[in-house]
Amino acid sequence: MKTQDTNGDLDALQRKLKASENRLFVAESKLAQLKELYQNLFNHLADEVHLWKVIREKEGRIKTWELADVNPAALITWGKQKEKIIGKTTDEIFGKGTTEQFMPIVRQIFNTGKPHK
Repeated sequence: MKTQDTNGDLDALQRKLKASENRLFVAESKLAQLKELYQNLFNHLADEVHLWKVIREKEGRIKTWELADVNPAALITWGKQKEKIIGKTTDEIFGKGTTEQFMPIVRQIFNTGKPHK
């Protein structure tokens, strides 16, 4: 009698596992579709779009930022190649002093929580 209960429990757990695996597959497929849609939109926007990773000092103040991603519209305007500038700071991309020049805008973005145009 206990063997039947154990087998029934095992069968129920296997069904739940299979259902969970199916849900995971569907979720991963949907995520892949959404990533593809996002990348397609990002790459075809007429506006310049660039995403930056903020680098902070030990005290928490913003020190600089590195380019994480950029769309073709920005690359055309900048006259740059994506492979050569991803992971670089503003000073490395545009010249020394650029970080200092744009620091007020970056602070404003962080203070207001709104993107800058």
